[in-house]
Amino acid sequence: MKNIIIYFLISIALISVPFACSSDKSKNDTGTAKGTGTGTTGMYYIDINKCTGCTRCINMFNCPMGAISLKKYEGHDIDKAYIDSTLCNSCGDCINKFQCQFGAIKKK
Repeated sequence: MKNIIIYFLISIALISVPFACSSDKSKNDTGTAKGTGTGTTGMYYIDINKCTGCTRCINMFNCPMGAISLKKYEGHDIDKAYIDSTLCNSCGDCINKFQCQFGAIKKK
C-alpha cells in the first residue's frame, strides 16, 4: 500500500511539472543560433545596442516558437538576444506578455 501511495504522489508531481523540450528549435545542429539575419529581420527584432545579454527574454519569457536565442554579434564582447525570423510567427507575445527591462525588443 505504501508503494502505491508513493507511486501516486510521484505521478501527480510529474504531471504538474512542465518538461523542457528535448530539442532546442532555436539552434541548429552545431548549437549556434539559426538564421543568417542581423537581428532586424521579420516583424520583431532586438536592438543590440540596448540588449545587455541578460537572457531574461529567453529564460523568463520562453517564446512559444523558440525564436529567441543568443547570438554573437560582430563588435560586441557578449552574446546578445536574437529573434530568428524563420521561427517567429509574429504573435507579439515578446512585446505584449514580456517587457524587456532595457527596451531591447522592438517591432518594425
